[in-house]
Amino acid sequence: MKLASPYLLTRGPYAFSRNPMYLADLVLWLGWVLFYGSIAVLLTLLALGLVGTSLVVPHEERVLESRFGENYRQYKRTVPRWLGKTRR
Repeated sequence: MKLASPYLLTRGPYAFSRNPMYLADLVLWLGWVLFYGSIAVLLTLLALGLVGTSLVVPHEERVLESRFGENYRQYKRTVPRWLGKTRR
């Protein structure tokens, strides 16, 4: 069973962030930190953010660039990795 999409999705939340699912996860963890006031949950959030930023996301970006080539490079130039103003 092949789960990979045959095209590069750039609409919806992907127009504002190249990683909206990871961003949503981190925001949820931040909510848990605020709700519970727990140092352990805060450390987990920081660890997830660090691993995602330094290992997972760069690996996925290399895979996407090899698969979609110039289309993905253009997408990277116009849409921020996490969140921010779209560069056109």
